[in-house]
Amino acid sequence: MEPTKFKVNTTKGDLRVRKLPASDGELTGIIKKKGTIIVVTDQQNGWSKIAEGWVYSNFLLKVEETVSADKTVTANNTPPSVVKMKTLIIGAGHGGGDPGASGNRYIERDLAIEFRDLLVAELQKRSVRCIIDDNANALKASLVYFKKYFKPDSINIDIHWNAGPPAATGTEVLISTDASQFEKQLGGKIATTIATILGIKNRGLKTERDSARGTLAWLRQAGYDFIIEMCFISNKTDMDKYQSKKIELSKEIAKILFDAVKS
Repeated sequence: MEPTKFKVNTTKGDLRVRKLPASDGELTGIIKKKGTIIVVTDQQNGWSKIAEGWVYSNFLLKVEETVSADKTVTANNTPPSVVKMKTLIIGAGHGGGDPGASGNRYIERDLAIEFRDLLVAELQKRSVRCIIDDNANALKASLVYFKKYFKPDSINIDIHWNAGPPAATGTEVLISTDASQFEKQLGGKIATTIATILGIKNRGLKTERDSARGTLAWLRQAGYDFIIEMCFISNKTDMDKYQSKKIELSKEIAKILFDAVKS
């Protein structure tokens, strides 16, 4: 087809841009503004091709004008405001021969892998691509694997459990000592959500300086870095609450991360 102008006509929310012309295609960006003019260069099975990917044709209205193939036009002659999706990296904390902490017949490595998989499943329902590594990788090997994916705008989540005296309780999120406002806001939202759903203490945001080691390799990568300390594996009440709420928790954190990758 000849390159043709269309107007975004969503009934509510954003127009999602996908890598392939399918409803389960990887989400690569969004167009937030209704009325934005975009240039369509191809159409297939109800989908329209634009420079940044594919959008659902039902949310477009044709503008009676064609344009040259090398020209992108919008209402004010500037490129369409497609917001590119951030890369989302999710690590499982421990793996392989590194079991992490243990308590109440649980092993941190196994808990982290299970919750990562629950979280990824929820995010995939929203067509968000999640980068994970092999379960056999311990932290050092994970960092080597993820190195090629860490980017200035990637969101890097590592999942852990805390351990301490039996009475120690609560959730916390660790961020770098020089964390950005984005990291503080997102980390705070994650900690609040965990505490609210599990009904445990919110220990809030902590920096790597507050950690037992003082420096943490995960928090020194390119991008927005977070370590989630879900709750205390050594506290039976924490673990009982987690086990009863982990499905709900994975759904709510997936919603938070979905909003974050498209912000």
